[in-house]
Amino acid sequence: MFFTSRLVWVKIREEGNLVEVKGPIDVSKPEVIKELEPLHAAAIGNEVMAAINKAQELGSDAFGFGETFRRKFPQEWKKIKKDWYVYFVTRQTKCIESVQEAAYPRRSRLLYPG
Repeated sequence: MFFTSRLVWVKIREEGNLVEVKGPIDVSKPEVIKELEPLHAAAIGNEVMAAINKAQELGSDAFGFGETFRRKFPQEWKKIKKDWYVYFVTRQTKCIESVQEAAYPRRSRLLYPG
């Protein structure tokens, strides 16, 4: 996570397991997995942004952005700590998603109920 004057940037690195695919997709091919990466990254980014936006709407720093800001920028924190929640709810947040690990899943399997 890093901060600029108007933005809070959230960097996400994620590793997923491909459990099941319905349809004519051959997930045994690395190039197919590589095509799925941007879709996976976008889905994760959307979910994270929805959660952050809701926290801002509620005025709740549930993810500890203030604590991270305090640790990384102690001098600036002293200036804004009393107004942190106003600062937090007025910042625009952007996500940077990285799902490179998904290109080479450690496990892939089909799960069958029963």
